[in-house]
Amino acid sequence: MKYQVEKLIEDTSKRITNDAVSHKKLVRKIYFIKEKKWYEFYKPDDLGDYAPFIVEAERNTNFAKEQYILWDKHKIEGIPYPLFKHPIPHLLESKYVDDYLQGLTVIYAATKDKFFLDKGISMSKIAIKKLMQKNGMFAAVKIPFIHKTMSTAFSPLHPDMSKLKFYYCPVANGVIAEKLIDLGVYGSEKKLIDAGRKCIDSWLKTKTFKKYNLFPDYTGIKDSEKCNLMKSNSSLGFALIRSIKVDNNQEHKKALFLLLEELSKNYICENGVVNLFIPSKNIKGKFSVIATQAYCRLLLSTSTLGYPELEEKAKIIAFKVANKAFLSKENNEIKSSFIEDDGQGDFAILLMILDKKREYKELLKKIYEDMINKYYLGNGLWRDYCIDTMQQTAHSKYLGGVLKYLLCYQAYLNDEDLSNEKWQYISQDR
Repeated sequence: MKYQVEKLIEDTSKRITNDAVSHKKLVRKIYFIKEKKWYEFYKPDDLGDYAPFIVEAERNTNFAKEQYILWDKHKIEGIPYPLFKHPIPHLLESKYVDDYLQGLTVIYAATKDKFFLDKGISMSKIAIKKLMQKNGMFAAVKIPFIHKTMSTAFSPLHPDMSKLKFYYCPVANGVIAEKLIDLGVYGSEKKLIDAGRKCIDSWLKTKTFKKYNLFPDYTGIKDSEKCNLMKSNSSLGFALIRSIKVDNNQEHKKALFLLLEELSKNYICENGVVNLFIPSKNIKGKFSVIATQAYCRLLLSTSTLGYPELEEKAKIIAFKVANKAFLSKENNEIKSSFIEDDGQGDFAILLMILDKKREYKELLKKIYEDMINKYYLGNGLWRDYCIDTMQQTAHSKYLGGVLKYLLCYQAYLNDEDLSNEKWQYISQDR
């Protein structure tokens, strides 16, 4: 191989820990490739998208600990907030907590370093107190000085104070619920497990789930019409699975299989799986790489509850897509859909996990070479998209995603067990 996996891991890790770090000692979010410049924008939740993989790449927790400690300086009421080049009013959002907790959980699962467990439990308790509403959901946006949950239009980039309404996002809620249960189990904190389950139950009570057995892309005064598989339904699906693993919760098991049945019925297409579905209008979107990966990961995770046939179903779907994308000489919809480094990496990780007997090494080598040819710019820098007409950027969180892929590929080549606890957590896509 022209590029050795070990060298790519080393260089990609350094790109994040050295080049992306600013005078604030924090990791910046976006690098503009043509301008060769990092933009002064920092997001606390992105930490969960690269810190665990730097820990594994460098075989120590120093950088991750330093970053989490530094973010302690940028919190209001215990909730971290993003930093911009031009100061704006501080917002507290559940999405700034979800991957933040994800990172702490993954690092603890991989290292058993109590620093990360203690920090995760502490942040969980603060999130429950500050962001969890009476209905059990976590507020999408909250302004700390007036304690109001804001509309979807209110964001750091598009402030809109005119329409106050409650708004909840299943993506952040699903990840937070899953991590509350994870951390509750690890730390023997029953209140965290109960809070995670309360959040899940609140989403099972939405009008959309009651009618269609699917989760809406958002809810509040009313549910959204759209029900995306990735990540609206996948995030809450993984939360249901985590709840079931605690004590075989029958209500959540029933909900999980209702969800999987609906996904199987309405999201499967000729080439794989679609992401978009509008149940009220029976409108289905086009094939999606990320949706196919998410659906197969749901099947794979559910198989560990005692349903091995679902792993075989995931394997059939995933390798059918992979063969068309990387072995077929003809251009097709599937091949042209692999345009993002993070998404392609996560799909390859799915294949590695499914290939327990290492029967598809040549296919995975082709994907590895394709990743390098399409996205690698040298010196640990990977562009987000392989199409020149698209935004030419390198997000630090996507660099983290590529680093995760490289670490998993190295473990795969070394015949490590990707189904053990450590690799189960490292390989997660949340």
